[in-house]
Amino acid sequence: MHGNPLLLSKMQYKPSFAWILTVLIFSFVNDKIIAAELRKNDDQTLVLNLFEGQPTRRNGVCGTYDASIYTCCNGALTLGRGKLCCGTTAYSSSVGTCCNGVFTLGHNQSCCGTTAYNSSMYSCCNGVLILQKGLSCCGTTIYNSSMYTCCNSVLSSGSALECCGTEAYNSLYSTCCNGKVSSGSKQQCCGTETYDPSSYTCCHGKLNRGAKQQCCGMEIYDPSYYTCCDGTLNNGQKLQCCGKEGYDPYYTTCCNGTLNNGQKLHCCGKEGYDPYYTTCCDGTLNNGQKLQCCGK
Repeated sequence: MHGNPLLLSKMQYKPSFAWILTVLIFSFVNDKIIAAELRKNDDQTLVLNLFEGQPTRRNGVCGTYDASIYTCCNGALTLGRGKLCCGTTAYSSSVGTCCNGVFTLGHNQSCCGTTAYNSSMYSCCNGVLILQKGLSCCGTTIYNSSMYTCCNSVLSSGSALECCGTEAYNSLYSTCCNGKVSSGSKQQCCGTETYDPSSYTCCHGKLNRGAKQQCCGMEIYDPSYYTCCDGTLNNGQKLQCCGKEGYDPYYTTCCNGTLNNGQKLHCCGKEGYDPYYTTCCDGTLNNGQKLQCCGK
């Protein structure tokens, strides 16, 4: 008895485990497919991730993408999250350098315009790379340091010179004083002028004839004969100062800028007094010694 072959095949067929699993997965995925989009604005959309239930980013430049997996750089998607952008190139600073939108492999490099370079081997001069060996940059000019000296972007003939403002000079023959070069070496400066300290004394930028003098304001003086008090000269040496006045403490006492005749006096305000005869109460003198004070 042969029967119906179609009916027999249906009765004998047993689906495999793999086939059943495939059907189940398809049904699960089919149930999860959602065609709803949540519009955030005109150029950006949040889309539901089918398997994780997490939103992915959509923008007008890169379309829809998973920000946890990709980086968007000016319309170009690159695998890897949180990378830096150099034009349309996403990169990590540990492997490359971005110079004005141009990416170059190699980290810890410097930029010269759009070119990345090794600063230990090259220098950048106004956007032009130069080998450091024997060459330097002076403003916008490349020069040979064995033949020229650069002072504040101004080139001068001669090497190993010193700078005085924009002027190069040889310190063996000249002296620089506040940006002005004067002939003569190892001289001292008084303003922009040089002078010989064995013949002159400089007081606040003014030269005065006479060596080893001291200054009192703009004037010079010999401390063997004068005393300077607050810019004023007083006849006599080694005097003490009371304001602008010089005095001998053996004969006079200074009380708050006022001179009082008598030595070793006590001060009561600006007045000098002898405590053997007088008592000072709150700046007021009272006749009598060792009195107690009540107010003044």
